[in-house]
Amino acid sequence: MKYAGTEINILMTGDENDHRALDDLLPEMKAETGIDLVVSAPALGPLIEKTLQNLKAEQSSFELIEYLGFLTTQQVGGGYFMQLNDFIDDPSETPPDWDFDDFIPAAMRNVGYYDMATGTVGKGSDVYGVPGLHSGSVIYFYRKDLFEEAGLQPASTWDEFMAAAQALHSDDVAGCSFIGANDFSLATVDWYTRFVTTGGSLMSGDPNEGNFMPQINSPEGVGALQMLIDLLPYAPKNVTQYGFAENVDGFSTGRIAQMIFWSTIAGPVLNEENSLVADVTGTAPVPAGPGQTPRAIQGGWGVGIPANIDPA
Repeated sequence: MKYAGTEINILMTGDENDHRALDDLLPEMKAETGIDLVVSAPALGPLIEKTLQNLKAEQSSFELIEYLGFLTTQQVGGGYFMQLNDFIDDPSETPPDWDFDDFIPAAMRNVGYYDMATGTVGKGSDVYGVPGLHSGSVIYFYRKDLFEEAGLQPASTWDEFMAAAQALHSDDVAGCSFIGANDFSLATVDWYTRFVTTGGSLMSGDPNEGNFMPQINSPEGVGALQMLIDLLPYAPKNVTQYGFAENVDGFSTGRIAQMIFWSTIAGPVLNEENSLVADVTGTAPVPAGPGQTPRAIQGGWGVGIPANIDPA
């Protein structure tokens, strides 16, 4: 075998069970390629920190790094990952029967293609990464049974979301929840979704004209934060300590009536073996403000080769 005895280290997310799926395939991978794949899978916060440390170091400790789709511009566009086209086109490196077109085009545009000349993600034909083991976006999870008992429809506006939170809140079930901890997803899930669905735009102006300005403190930005503050009385009492795991556990055990969250939690939430609400959970697009379209950040992961790996 060409790569017999080779050890490859991968840094990837430990929050979303991808590493467990990969662990199951390691013996098969070694049998077919001779490669020992060593998996390091910290939680999201430490993962982002360790990723940046390695990408900016003189030499990365990992030959493969899994990166968030919405960080493609920062990390791929920053020149921290190798272009992969030569490897893909070389039959000695990529078997001819390995069909690159099997990757979902939208996932490739999110994490794979990057045009360095224009600084545009999803454009051109230069490949810097391939999609990770899953992708997703932010959607609306709600308890069908509680909504039906209260005569409510799933919220399609943020005012309806607030009204449902007030109506459904009790000592046993929080009317809503969100990521209130000092966690990356507080911004990307809860704040950003409300911001963008009420007319917010992260930047204004044109970078080529010198007037490209952030709009975090715009009325929409402040309003999105105020929505979360207003929901505090109807959220779990310790919601400011709630991260990814606490929300999944709270919803799965029947203690949360509604929340917006990554679609990837549908697995544990709808798993009848582990979830108490599998058969009464509904999903829908996220709410939006008047005249606005329900939309949210696209998640998912890419896997690339750091540009600063040991060439040996």
